Amino acid sequence: MRFDEIPGKLNEKSYLIDRVKDGNVPHALIFKEEEGSGALLLVLSFVQFLFCNNRQGENPCNECSSCTKVKKLIHPDIHFAFPVIKAEKKKREDTTSADFLEPWRTQILENPFFNLKTWMRRLDAIDKSPDINVTECNNIMKTLGLKSFESPYKVQIIWQAEFLGKNGNRLLKLIEEPPEQTIIILITSKIESVLNTILSRCQRVNVSQFEDREIREYLVEKEYCNEEIAEEVSFLSNGNMAKAIELSTGNIQDYSEQMLQWFRICYQFGSKPTALIQWIDQFSRFSKTEQRSFIEYSLNFFREYLSFINGGSNNLRLNSSEKETAQKMTKIIDFERVVHLQQLFTQLLSHLLRNANVKIAMMDVSIKVHKVLVGKKAENSSLIY
Repeated sequence: MRFDEIPGKLNEKSYLIDRVKDGNVPHALIFKEEEGSGALLLVLSFVQFLFCNNRQGENPCNECSSCTKVKKLIHPDIHFAFPVIKAEKKKREDTTSADFLEPWRTQILENPFFNLKTWMRRLDAIDKSPDINVTECNNIMKTLGLKSFESPYKVQIIWQAEFLGKNGNRLLKLIEEPPEQTIIILITSKIESVLNTILSRCQRVNVSQFEDREIREYLVEKEYCNEEIAEEVSFLSNGNMAKAIELSTGNIQDYSEQMLQWFRICYQFGSKPTALIQWIDQFSRFSKTEQRSFIEYSLNFFREYLSFINGGSNNLRLNSSEKETAQKMTKIIDFERVVHLQQLFTQLLSHLLRNANVKIAMMDVSIKVHKVLVGKKAENSSLIY
């Protein structure tokens, strides 16, 4: 987990290396990334560099006892917290990350550029709703109150920190005034869902997305695919290494047709309201992870769609079926409507992350989508079938 094993990220690496070298490491950091930007691997490389007993320039030695334990994810002074589900033979409120450390280590060592959906698949829990609960927060406070075992530092890494929710309030005092030589690191791809009271107490590190070239070279080097496939995948993934790996292994969902069907039903809501009720009923049966993935997909699609309607069709990061869907939408969804839809979906995603009632949330946003689609400019339009 050396810095030079991570493609790109020159500014982020330089900042972290300088903080270690000048002895001015912030006690609370939040790494803000777009999904698949490699924040977790960057954090682990930073911690290995911090713990290393024999640093080599701007990299850890990779051989000392500390480096060996960090690489294996077994260093006693590195603590992890991440979204989990109920563990077997335990109550949900008693379940913590400690119950899932083995699959957690396996996932990182196999592919550190994973997302929540991949993690839920790892736990065979794609239909479950994970969180970081009160017991986890209490354990974090207890653990960080103890002395370190081997390193001068204790480090707490909280992955997908948005899943703390209101439970994060329990950590406010700890984040603001942690014990000496204690570093708390939060990682999130949805910083708008992290409590402002937590954000205000952390030094932010913005993690850049990967360049197409960096993704292409990584996929080939790690033998995920050949150069020809890597070329296409790197373009379609739009800086998201997790998506690139899933695309290269054929393990990703294309929601374009489902999204178009939803819009058709929303458009016809005035004359066929029961169709929307039936669609929402089906949607509510998706797993929590798949529901969020669908909305995230829609947001990403519309980012590319804006380029499409502005004449940038030659550089669209959409596959053939997605381009066909985009073409069908052009007669009704213009720039102004896209902006409204993006706002609606961003709010909806926030509600779903907070475990809002899915049927109520989807009905509310669907009616608003209907109003957006049938505005004055759309009175004589229809979605192409």
